[in-house]
Amino acid sequence: MKVKNALELLNDLPLEAEICAQWYEKEDMVMGDEPISNELWSEALNVMDKWECSDLRELLQEALFQAKRNLKVKV
Repeated sequence: MKVKNALELLNDLPLEAEICAQWYEKEDMVMGDEPISNELWSEALNVMDKWECSDLRELLQEALFQAKRNLKVKV
């Protein structure tokens, strides 16, 4: 996703909305000693755009369950 597209999505949200977000730039990733070319990075992003669910969604779902358990303990 391009930054401009992310900004468009964020602009549709209320300014006080709380969200969970995560992003990576090519420089954040490694493939051993092999450099990540622009072509490889673009193709990987194209692949991910077609995925229905990401690890972040699954982690957030688990965090929600954990938070619910935590809140029940505190009450």
